[in-house]
Amino acid sequence: MLPLVALTVYACVIGVRGPSLSTATFSYADAPEGAYLGSALLSSPTRLPLHTELVAGLFEAGLLRAPAAHLLIELLGPLFSVTAVALAGIAVRRLGGAWFLTVAVGLAFGPIALWSTLFPTAHGYTLLCLALLALSAVSMSRQRLLTWHALVVGVLCGAAVLSDQGFVAEGLAPLLVVVAMCRIRGDKRITRIAAQLFAVTAATIGVGAMLLALSGVHIVFSATPGASASNTTGSSVSTIVHTFSAMAAGSWYGADPAPPLGLLTSVAGLAIPFSAPTALLVNIRRSPGDVGRIAYLLFWASTDILILGLYVVLKYGGAPIEGHYLIPCLLSAIATFPLLVTPRLRTMAAILAAAVVAVQAGGVLIVPVSAFSGGDAREDARVLTVIRAEGLTRGYAGYWMSHHLTWLSDETVHVYPVQQRQCEDGIRVCPYEYSGDKWYEPVAGPTFLLLSSSDPCVVKAPTSLGRPIRTVAIDPQITLVVYDHDIARSFAHTPTYLC
Repeated sequence: MLPLVALTVYACVIGVRGPSLSTATFSYADAPEGAYLGSALLSSPTRLPLHTELVAGLFEAGLLRAPAAHLLIELLGPLFSVTAVALAGIAVRRLGGAWFLTVAVGLAFGPIALWSTLFPTAHGYTLLCLALLALSAVSMSRQRLLTWHALVVGVLCGAAVLSDQGFVAEGLAPLLVVVAMCRIRGDKRITRIAAQLFAVTAATIGVGAMLLALSGVHIVFSATPGASASNTTGSSVSTIVHTFSAMAAGSWYGADPAPPLGLLTSVAGLAIPFSAPTALLVNIRRSPGDVGRIAYLLFWASTDILILGLYVVLKYGGAPIEGHYLIPCLLSAIATFPLLVTPRLRTMAAILAAAVVAVQAGGVLIVPVSAFSGGDAREDARVLTVIRAEGLTRGYAGYWMSHHLTWLSDETVHVYPVQQRQCEDGIRVCPYEYSGDKWYEPVAGPTFLLLSSSDPCVVKAPTSLGRPIRTVAIDPQITLVVYDHDIARSFAHTPTYLC
């Protein structure tokens, strides 16, 4: 009862804060980018970064033409996350665990998890497929996974790999560990079912990659996202500890409480990656014959170990926000901690779960809207007002001033990302690396270039673009340069990444 009451309070907080936080999330250029890249790859050759969330992007592209398109796209991320929690709850219920604890704590997204939930291309589909594979591991180990189930799961997992290559380590490798465990225990049938699942997964990846290639999609294999030459093992470990501490405290990245409360939340945060391994060890000792439980917990424990290991080895971390790559560990904890709870401890666990939900609700209630946004809403509105007053509908700007302006205008003004500073020593303008060729096809009519002193990537209008017909100072930082032609015809042909 207590978790339900706490979850009701959390729902009220979301009702109050959710709309403004979602709006702020889509004021961050990365959030609407997925929809526009998804639309681009359906119509022209497109360059995509590694780990592009193709599934979410294509869903968004399809929704762009629907009535209430923006609302539907903003609900897509929550749909993925809620489905993932529901699948985890179903798995825990099948295993005889306190499934209501999984659902209550799982739906109470703190600020960190909420931001990723509101962000459709922030690996929400990956989390959904992780929960699906964990549930499938239970069915496989109990010899209840039907062939057609394996085929459906294989297709969904193949799409997950195409969208997020990290799913190989996060999901497929742990499933292989489960299959190996079952084979050691003498289950021969699981090999056939697993082979079918992996064969369909591989076929989906192959067909998907072929279709992408035929569509002119080019995946850019740049540096590992989140990794940096300046990062060290120590910085990665520090980011891990502080991220889990912030998750436990219901605070934002880099804002975990100061000592002595910070020490308490750090200890509480460590329960997140240790939940699945601890539950695995306890259940091996408590009920070694329950192969379904062991398989399920082994899957999540393997996921935790692989994610944390790769995070450190690949030197992720450094910037606090890079902790979002650790969110699968949070799902793992939500999906496994009820299996540590014995019938005698359920009342105490319910009180603890209610407290966790209350903390996350408090965190969402007080988190600044600016934490979810990449810009100033008033400044964005001022820029769009000036652009519309000039009668302009098409232009170019640095990445951080592009996609979200298109989004805020309801696609009545299209602002495409470009680079100037690193384009042929700044004498020309280059298309942004992750983009569709159609964005830069010249069309008839005037265009504009936005300059911002706060964006080092586009600091001036090169003479190679031609003579502007007027220049408008929007504010001391932002200048609108207007041309009577499409300046894209003067762009360099080589796309460049952020300067």
